[in-house]
Amino acid sequence: MLLILLIIIIVIIINLIFIIINPANKSLARSMQFYFRDDCLSEAGNYANHFSQWITEYSRSVLLKDIGNHREECRKVGDELMHLQRELNDMRREGDSDYIRANVDIDDLVNLDGVMSDVKSGNNNLMHAIRLKEDTLHKVQAKIERGKLAVNKYKTGEKNKIL
Repeated sequence: MLLILLIIIIVIIINLIFIIINPANKSLARSMQFYFRDDCLSEAGNYANHFSQWITEYSRSVLLKDIGNHREECRKVGDELMHLQRELNDMRREGDSDYIRANVDIDDLVNLDGVMSDVKSGNNNLMHAIRLKEDTLHKVQAKIERGKLAVNKYKTGEKNKIL
């Protein structure tokens, strides 16, 4: 198609050159010019029409494929959202105070309070014991340091006596 269009354009250019060179044949050249111009326009129109149809068909198939892919992705996202909604509802139900009251024995809550108090008390006792051990450790470290200083002082005194 493009080749035909180029040939027609070349013929028109040749005719225009012929008109410029031979002014005596202006009426013949002018009628030929309109004929070739109309023929060229109809060929260009046909080419544009065929190209437009091809683009439309190509675009339609590509768009249908893209729409199918998008629909599949939307379905997957929808399934995932439904799964997340179920998980959220389960979490809400588990955290609902009415659900807890209905499914937990009140005596268990009292026992739980006692266990928590025992844990706090045990934790406080352990922290107190740790602090006592740390204090003892610091005292031992201080005694060791004093012992090292005394030994070094004694060694220095012995060296001075010898000299």
